[in-house]
Amino acid sequence: MQRKLNDLLACPGCGGRFSLKQFKVEKGPASSENIVEGLLTCKCGECYPIINSIPRILPDAFELDPSFITRHSTEIPKKFNEAEIARFRRLNQQTRSRFEFQWEKFGKAEKIYGRSKKQEFEDFFKHFTSPSLSPEYFKGKLVLEAGSGHGRYVEHMAELGAEVIGIDIGSGIDVAYSRVSKFPNAHLIQADILNLPFGSAIFDYVFSLGVIHHTPDTRLAFKSLAKLVKSGGWFSVWVYPKGGPVWETVNPLIRKVTSRLPPRVLYHSCWLAVPMLYVVPTYSGTSPRKNTWKECVQCVYDWFSPQYQSHHAPEEIASWFREDGFGKVEILDVPTGITGRKGAVK
Repeated sequence: MQRKLNDLLACPGCGGRFSLKQFKVEKGPASSENIVEGLLTCKCGECYPIINSIPRILPDAFELDPSFITRHSTEIPKKFNEAEIARFRRLNQQTRSRFEFQWEKFGKAEKIYGRSKKQEFEDFFKHFTSPSLSPEYFKGKLVLEAGSGHGRYVEHMAELGAEVIGIDIGSGIDVAYSRVSKFPNAHLIQADILNLPFGSAIFDYVFSLGVIHHTPDTRLAFKSLAKLVKSGGWFSVWVYPKGGPVWETVNPLIRKVTSRLPPRVLYHSCWLAVPMLYVVPTYSGTSPRKNTWKECVQCVYDWFSPQYQSHHAPEEIASWFREDGFGKVEILDVPTGITGRKGAVK
């Protein structure tokens, strides 16, 4: 973690500023300090560890690496709220563990969801943001990706010259870090979209692609991100589109079984399901006609593994934008891809 990141953080409990304690520091890119291990503490009593250069701002953060407590027990002022930790894990652990397994298997591949880095970059500007925004727009802007997963979008934004932050709830954040640690303008945080560690109205651009429909409350996740966008800033979201009556009836029944399977068992089962992609299109365009079976397996696993998966109509998401103070709301050419500008005239 770079020291300058702390200037952007706020306690998710009270909104206060964190004090920073450094336990292990090394010189990073351009001779900047990289805080490998440390502690973020707030006057309200909340505190969170920095482990392997990443702030872990979650209720169960210290349990992610019990050895951290052993090494720094005298520095940790917090009494752990076991009820809060249990509630957080009850709501999030299944989804978190499924995506952790996915990024362990696929996060460092050359193609992710069957797409190369170049294809992903081109698709972002073609499908997922306003046509009025060019790559040049992002230079010098403060950008947040909510649900950074493999980290390639954070990498894209850093290459464009943005000061970019990626958040993710699981240990996939470490895979992302392996991609972007060389960039002094890229930052990663392990955090929960429904309990974000930022103040309101600070980002020039916020985006979340294929993520908030995997939270316990999609509308609340949207609102949590929308409030981070400053006046005149942009917000882009993509969620799963709502299908027909048969699809919306059958899909939950299948997923009720698959989401209960252990990740490794489901992963191996997904190899048997790849042939269905000859007839069932994927949102990424991945198909055994042009991709390897392993690339196809990722798409199948991604669909059937997480506990939460909500589907939405474009106008529903567009109405959320308008309700939360966005104008220039645009329904993009990808299903349920929507973007809007905070405070802009409609």
